[in-house]
Amino acid sequence: MATFYTAKFNFNEKIHKIREGEENLAELLEKVFTGINQDARIVDDKDEEITYKFIQLFHDQQDYVLNGTLVKYYDGINSHYDEIEDDVIDNPANNKADYVSFSFDIHKEVIGFVPKQTFTKESFIKYFTLLVEECVPEVGNVVLILINDAGQLEEKFKRIKVLKEIEVSLIPSNSDQKSIGELLEILGEDVKDTNAQNLKMKLTGTIKEPLKKNSKLINEFISLAKKAYAKVRAIGRDDNGNPFEIDSEKHTLLKRPVHNSNRNSLPVIAELTEEAGKIYTAQRANEVMRNEREEGRE
Repeated sequence: MATFYTAKFNFNEKIHKIREGEENLAELLEKVFTGINQDARIVDDKDEEITYKFIQLFHDQQDYVLNGTLVKYYDGINSHYDEIEDDVIDNPANNKADYVSFSFDIHKEVIGFVPKQTFTKESFIKYFTLLVEECVPEVGNVVLILINDAGQLEEKFKRIKVLKEIEVSLIPSNSDQKSIGELLEILGEDVKDTNAQNLKMKLTGTIKEPLKKNSKLINEFISLAKKAYAKVRAIGRDDNGNPFEIDSEKHTLLKRPVHNSNRNSLPVIAELTEEAGKIYTAQRANEVMRNEREEGRE
């Protein structure tokens, strides 16, 4: 079985201009939708013989969904067994390819894809963003962050009874100004004035003097991770005193099994992406309602 994953699309370089009203989010998303093309190419930063590009792009103008494939190609070797010679024969193979099919829901800012062992989710995210930046340079740097299953993240965080360390990497959202605003209230407006596009923070305690797990700041970190605005890694101990770790990029991702025969099927991936987009939208809405309830109790 293969595995389907989803990622949240964020503008990074333009994020503060979006938030201040100097750039229009809908117009930037339109530029991405129309600008992604099959002409742009990116060379692997570790192996100049590997090239990445988009192929099989289909722009659904009605639903604003972009389906396609990200391919990497390179010259390699094909090996086969020769029964007569009783030996393995190597033959040059031009433009060998590995590829990952994807579906990009522009309005929901969600991308669904099925990676492979030869083309990992980390590589897909890296070269998808680089190709978008190459295709549409006017939108600046962009960021993809893997979407978590909010229920799983919450349940696993509950299992930590003694919180020794928590590390967060915050990616400001395209449109949810309230969530980021609440965090800025905690951290102070001076953070906003720095014009930072990514905020990293690490809080540490000890087993004897652990972090306050239910503090407002830590709860805000978990809430942002549920909405795919942050990556979180927490270390501590469970009920039995055993070491316990949560990494939102590994342990609680929103994913679905996919039969190997459908791993490259654009219709199947598009359907799964539509479903994941609805789940993600509901998760964000639930977090907003939860935050509002907590505000009402204060």
